[in-house]
Order: sequence, then C-alpha cells, then structure tokens
Amino acid sequence: MRTRLLALDWGTSSLRAHRLGAGGSVIETRQLALGVAHISRSSGEERARAFAAAFEQACGDWVLAHPGAPAIACGMVGSAQGWREAPYVEIPADAGALAGALTAVVTDGGATLHIVPGLRERGRLPNVMRGEETQIAGALDELGGLAGLAPDAASGAPILVGLPGTHSKWAQVGAGRVLQFDTFMTGEVYDALCGHTLLGRTLRRGGDRDLAAFDRGARVARSPEGRAGVLSTIFSARTLGLAGELSPEGQADYLSGLLIGHEIQALEDLDRHALDGAARIVLAGEGELCARYRRVLAGCGHRGVALARAAAERGLWSLARAAGLVADSPEDARAGGSLRAALGRCGLVAILRGIRPEEARAVGEALYAAGLRAIEVPLNSPDPLASIRALRESLASDCAVGAGTVLDPAAVEDVRRAGGDFVVTPHADLAVVRAARAAGLEVAPGAATATEAIAALAAGADLIKMFPAAELGAGTLAAWRAVLPAGSQVIAVGGVTTDNLAELAAAGAAGFGIGSAIYRPGLGAGEVAARAAGFVAAWRATCTTITV
Repeated sequence: MRTRLLALDWGTSSLRAHRLGAGGSVIETRQLALGVAHISRSSGEERARAFAAAFEQACGDWVLAHPGAPAIACGMVGSAQGWREAPYVEIPADAGALAGALTAVVTDGGATLHIVPGLRERGRLPNVMRGEETQIAGALDELGGLAGLAPDAASGAPILVGLPGTHSKWAQVGAGRVLQFDTFMTGEVYDALCGHTLLGRTLRRGGDRDLAAFDRGARVARSPEGRAGVLSTIFSARTLGLAGELSPEGQADYLSGLLIGHEIQALEDLDRHALDGAARIVLAGEGELCARYRRVLAGCGHRGVALARAAAERGLWSLARAAGLVADSPEDARAGGSLRAALGRCGLVAILRGIRPEEARAVGEALYAAGLRAIEVPLNSPDPLASIRALRESLASDCAVGAGTVLDPAAVEDVRRAGGDFVVTPHADLAVVRAARAAGLEVAPGAATATEAIAALAAGADLIKMFPAAELGAGTLAAWRAVLPAGSQVIAVGGVTTDNLAELAAAGAAGFGIGSAIYRPGLGAGEVAARAAGFVAAWRATCTTITV
C-alpha cells in the first residue's frame, strides 16, 4: 500500500508516529518515549536539534523510503515548549480554520513537518486545547457515517465530544465547528492524590478492579454529600478504607469514580443542556478510560454514548486533506473497506463459513441492511474467492470484505486479487502477517496466548483474533489487555453469543466474530438478517453500557 501521509501525535510524555495509506488507513505505527517533556529541557538551537533528532528517530527511514509523503503533527509539539509554536486559533473554528493555520518546520534533511495549531476560547477564565482539536476532527470523521450522529437539523442541537485524559476536555460541536469547550484536570489530580497525598498511603493502584467501589464513588459525587465539592468528598476515600468498607484496590477505584462523577456533575452545573441537549455524545481517547466515563454517564441516564476509535490519526488525515497536503484519489474510494474502520461502525464480523458464490450477494446485502460492516469468507468454503468478489462488487465501500482461515502466505495474494480487504488466520503465523502487510491488506492473526498476540503485533498485525474466545474466557482477555501494547485491538472469535458478548466487551474486546450463530449453509437471507439483527441489538446495548 502506498504511503500517503506521515502523521505524528506528539504529546507531553510520548510520540506516536503513524504511516498512513489510502483514506487514512494505518499501515504502521510506532510509539516512542520522546514526548515534549523529555526534550523541552533544552532551549534555543539545542532544543530545535533535539526535536529534529527525535523526528529522525521516529520516522527518518519513512521519509527516505517515501520522499513524496507529507508530514503533519499535533499536540504539545506546537506549544511554546515544543519544536515550533503554532499560535492558537480562536473558536468557533472548524477543520478548515485549523488547516489554514498550520505552522511549518523544515528539518536539516529537507523534510517539512506541518504542525496543527491548538484552539483558544477567550473569556473571564480563558481555555485552551492542543492536540484534542485533532481528536475532535477525527471523531467526527470516523463516526460521521453513523445514523443520528449529525446535529439535529430542526433543533440545531450540537454534538458533545468528550476527551477523557490527564486534562479532560468537553467540546460542543455544531455544523462541524467547535463552539465551546471546558477543561477538567481530572486525570492529573487523580495521579497527584494517589502519589503525593495522605490518600496514597492506604490505596493500591493496579490490582483487581472493583467496579462496585467505582460506582459508589460516582454516586457520592452526585449525592447531597457531593454538593460539598470534591475537596470535601475525596477524604472519604481514606475514611471508608479505615472503616473497613473499601479494600486498598477499592479505594483507588472509588476515588476514580468520585473524581469522574464530580467532573460529569460539574459539566451539568456549567451548562444543564450540555448533556441532555446534545444531539449525540461521543467519547474519544484511551479505551479503558472511555469505558469508565461511559459507565458514569450511563448511571446518569445517558446511555447512547458512542466511542470514536483512532481519533488522533483520523483527525490528522482529515486536517491534512483540508490543508491540501493529501488529495482524494481512486485508491481512497476503496479505502472504506477497512476492518478497523468497519469495527468502529459496528463491532461485529459475520463469518460465512460454507457460503456459495451464488448466494453471497443476497446474504451480504441482508447483513449490510442489518447493520454489519465486516464480512469474512473462510477459505475452506466452496469457491471462496468467487464469493469474496461477489460481496466486494455488491456492497458499499464502507463494508470490509475479507478472507478467513488463511493458512499460508501464498493465499494472501489470491485474496487481494479477489478484492479482499483483510485476511484472518486461525493461528499466529508471522509469515502470513508479513505477506498481508506487503500486499496492503489488514491482517488479524489468531492467538490463544499473550505471547502469540504480542509477537503477531510486533510483526505488523493490525488486530488480534482471540480464538477460541468462549473457552479462553473474559478473564484471559482482561489479562491480555493489561500487557498488550497501547492501542491494540482484540476481536473475540469462537463461541460468541448474545449472552457472553457483554462480558467479553467488558474485558476489552474491540469486536466479535460471529459464525454459525448468524450464518450456516442452508439458511436463507431473511433468516440470516433476523439473526444478525439480534446480534446488532446486543452489540449496541453493550456499547452503551460497556464496563471496564
């Protein structure tokens, strides 16, 4: 796959570099401990050289191998402590305003890095964001195809985009423009309380999660006692431990729920219409943290909360396109068939084992109408390549079509020629992973252990297929999530039902492969559609109440 853009999310503590192909699809990602905080200790020319060296380390080989690919970066790299300050853009602002204010830095090697500006809101208490504006652009771009996401044309209600993190942001977006935003230092305060106050003496982070304690903290924030404010209620994290009502791990989760609960309550106090009046609430950020916010929001009655995945890289692509750094091409028209993007729209993959080419079109269209956006044809089906061709020709580009049970590298090229977008294996065959990457196809190798999963990701896997999921269980998946690289996505496959889907989702599954429970030879398109609709309903219900 041709490299179209080098996209850097360059924050305070780390640097994530992405090599993007058609439509902003991720070809390769690197994460380095080269955040602005590690570089900005120097000044003047010395600091500029340090940033240039970090850029070279992150993607210098990409620049040499793909000389025509532009580079763009967002985050603290554009702050006063960064490589080159990119002045803030005043709100209201849209992607066009941000794209028109990029700041360029030319390296000694001749590469030009375009830095995205932050956003500023003036007022009695000024507010700024840097990096989150790109996530907002990506969230809107990624989820723009979901029904109900656009602001209501009659009411003009905005979308509310939440960005949980060290400094959580909540932005109201209407007609593609950021209209207003608020900042809460929830993450940083939590770290400070745990590490540098009396509370940290008795609580323990990193142990088994205590969701009951987390929920209790969120309820306290909204209770009559919570009206005394966070400075009063945080002490209860210690006293409940002294009273024997919270374990050390429970104290940590209680404090987390308490602070997030106060954040949501404060958001409502600032603007009572911010949550209730939003056309849609969307969260973008680290998956586990977003799940905690979803849980608190659900407890407040807000259950239709969407999650935007890969918001930073999609936002960088969107802004680069708006700035004219990349242009739409015929290759982009097919880029909608991305498995990762499809899972963002609906987290289900229909596995059509045994399907025949003559029925593929009707079954595929029935699945698409039911809401699924990813379809897999195992290669041990009758004439599977013909079925893949039929599906790819009949379905819209936002539906990913691929092959399963890919056992050897030679089969990868056959899948590509048939129009497949991805390959899935039952085993962690690194040769197949490399062949798929070389062919420009996404790949999800099967793994039964964390060792296999980590090795496959290191070899370039886009996702991991946890197989067999029902036998390995949600506990195994939760343990994997604790050690897999940040941003890794796992699809649970094998024995997934509407009964265990929620448990696997709570453990961190990004998607689910469904086989005979949706399709088996002999079922008509109508029956397949009905079965798929049941899974889509279960997935949507889980999506709005997912717990971590």
